[in-house]
Amino acid sequence: MTAVETELVECADNIAARIQRLPMSHAQPRRTWPADRKAYWRARVDHARRNQPADADAADPRRWRHVGTRTAQHAAAWLLARVGGMPGPFDRLTNDQLRRIATVAGHAAHRVETALDMTDHKAALAHPCPDCSGELVIEAGAGHGRWCGADDADAPGAHPKRSQLPHSRCADSGSAAAGLKP
Repeated sequence: MTAVETELVECADNIAARIQRLPMSHAQPRRTWPADRKAYWRARVDHARRNQPADADAADPRRWRHVGTRTAQHAAAWLLARVGGMPGPFDRLTNDQLRRIATVAGHAAHRVETALDMTDHKAALAHPCPDCSGELVIEAGAGHGRWCGADDADAPGAHPKRSQLPHSRCADSGSAAAGLKP
């Protein structure tokens, strides 16, 4: 999962550097303050009031942070909000940036699906089924099993062992030959 996290966070870093506007600047510091006590406090309150929007803009939770929470989930959620056009201190994404995010998201999804064995993998083994001499095929992921040349398209009972066992002998020997657990 480190590769997925690295790829998503790096993409968010690159996109944020291009579309996230800088925080508002604070009011210029005063060189002098009024001598009158009432005017002094009025000037202090006015100065603080002018800095409030800048402080709020800098602390906006919609901003991408280059320090702090930098997980794959946070990066994916931030990128999804940018693709969805959610409001915030950002420019619109260009078509190139949208394509880049789609590519990174596709790679991340493929890696996660592969790690969780959710993607379809199909491989034909070099040696035939010992029971029916059919081609030995292993298909894994997404709930698929393994079979030999006598598959469900053939008449029921075409494979001599298929009707007797949930996974035929060819499936067990095929998984062992491929280094997979049955």
